[in-house]
Amino acid sequence: MNGPRRRHFSGRFLLWTLPALLVVNLAVSSILAARLCLDGIAAIERRAAVILPDLAAAAADPLWTFRTEEVQALMRSVIADPDIVAASILNDRGQAVFAWTAAAAPRWRQREHRHPITYRDQHLTVPVGEIRLTTAADRALGHALAAVAREFGLALASSLIVLLGGLLATRRLLVRPLGTLIAALHGARYGAPRGQVPVAPGTVEEVGAVVAAFNAMQRRLDAGEAERQAATARLLRHYDHTPALLYSVDRQGIIRHASAHWLRATGHARDSVIGRPLAAFLDPESADRYARAILPDFLRTGRTQETPLRLLRRDGSAADVLLSESADTDPADGEIRSVSVMADVTSLSVHPGTW
Repeated sequence: MNGPRRRHFSGRFLLWTLPALLVVNLAVSSILAARLCLDGIAAIERRAAVILPDLAAAAADPLWTFRTEEVQALMRSVIADPDIVAASILNDRGQAVFAWTAAAAPRWRQREHRHPITYRDQHLTVPVGEIRLTTAADRALGHALAAVAREFGLALASSLIVLLGGLLATRRLLVRPLGTLIAALHGARYGAPRGQVPVAPGTVEEVGAVVAAFNAMQRRLDAGEAERQAATARLLRHYDHTPALLYSVDRQGIIRHASAHWLRATGHARDSVIGRPLAAFLDPESADRYARAILPDFLRTGRTQETPLRLLRRDGSAADVLLSESADTDPADGEIRSVSVMADVTSLSVHPGTW
């Protein structure tokens, strides 16, 4: 009686325990999805808040002097960002100088960001229009669901394999082929002819089908990982070509990323910038103030707001800039990185008291 009881208990244990584990895994995966989605939305909001002021500054002069083609060219570089679903620039009369909306599709968590465009004429600040960007969190939601599906898929595949293995072993459908395989290995090791090793029909094929299903699921997971890496590469390209002085530093103030626009504006090569401290590209007074006050305050509060610095170009000239930055966490290593942007105000610094 002990044999049947043990088999009955084993089957009932598998049928009750594995579904419970799947439910727990689904709950944990849902929490993970919500967290990843919220982090993605927050990253989109931070990027829009950083880009808008610089775009408004770049569009002010062309808009003031009616150079519509330059305004439109500027905005066309912005709408390449897949998280932006609508963009427009209005003049001071409320007329659209540029207007674009992505192809009609259901958009999740849309938000419109607005920023005034002003032109400084002598000592007066003249409003000349407004820039509007609408972002959507579709990609953030898609990345979160893909990550959760990947994790839950692995858990589901593992649970199914354990369930099938347990049921097969309970009904002597897994033990027999394994015993046959062990006998074959043992016989081959000690010289027994292969033809004398019996093989139970229909059992090895069933185990092979389970292994084939697992391999097919693994290939699908690998394809999803490749798609995620391609999406990350596209995001880095958008960052690199955004028309703003963007860069990123770590906790020690070492430059980890710099956009192509930042490199062109300073004249430095990428290899001579990455891995070096930001202070190396500031004049002595700014470098000392950055190391003693600005960087420690940023690490403590997570942001820097329009702090004046003097940036040194490669040709030896200096540019007066306003530094704004916010803290972000690098998903690759969990380290704190900055999302930093510099606004070039050199043309304003010739008028004392204007910035």
